[in-house]
Amino acid sequence: MNKFERFCSRHSKYGIRNLMMYIILGSGVVFLLSLLPGGMGELFVSKLMFSWGDILRGEVWRVVTFMLIPPIHGFSITNLLFITFTLYFYHMIGLSLEREWGTLSFTIFYFSGAIATAAVSAVLGVACSANYINLSLLFAFATLFPDYEIFLFMLIRVKIKYMAMITAGLLILFIAFSSFPYMMIPIVSLLNYFVFFFGTFKRMFIRNREVSSKIVDFRQSVRQAKESRGYSHICVICGRTDVSNPELEFRYCSKCSGYACFCSDHISDHEHLQA
Repeated sequence: MNKFERFCSRHSKYGIRNLMMYIILGSGVVFLLSLLPGGMGELFVSKLMFSWGDILRGEVWRVVTFMLIPPIHGFSITNLLFITFTLYFYHMIGLSLEREWGTLSFTIFYFSGAIATAAVSAVLGVACSANYINLSLLFAFATLFPDYEIFLFMLIRVKIKYMAMITAGLLILFIAFSSFPYMMIPIVSLLNYFVFFFGTFKRMFIRNREVSSKIVDFRQSVRQAKESRGYSHICVICGRTDVSNPELEFRYCSKCSGYACFCSDHISDHEHLQA
């Protein structure tokens, strides 16, 4: 547990419990109000987006309400199905992340993304919503629980890691083909994800490098053994080799110390060798 995790554990009462539930409920209300006729719905939604110029003119509610804007609005059966699935999905992963990290840690994660989004929006002078902040939840959940399966629109069973990969690919294409300054909004909005998982990525890189190094060392030892002894593999139980008995399969036991090799007759029932 690092210093940040210890701090959040000791001060969990300062987080907003069930934060995602409040955001989802607010988004649902905004979606319903966006259905108002005569253009009133669109006007209502536009009054909620983060706009630094309008905030300076007194519309201070935009500092908070931009986080409640749903990813889609307007009446249609497709929109109703999409918004129902989206709100349920983000509610589910938000509560899961809060349980995994703790209340304060999740609160900091979400609001750090919101603050970064608002800051870049103010600097660049463009309006923004919370769409990319919510995407950071998807990437965080997929990183922690990559094999979690969902039924996409109640029809397609898919692992969350594949959903995150497809979303990341589409996001990269959007950034690549967007003009400045609009391309900066998704980049900055996802900084919280990279900051929170920097340690995880670092550990994964170190572990993969160690595994790669062991594979290289193993291959070198096999090649050297073949050059010096005339065979690549020898069973430590019976002494048969891949040269004397080419019909046999030879495997190495991960539970034995060193590079202990066994033929197919002894790999399953041998006693593990200890250094």
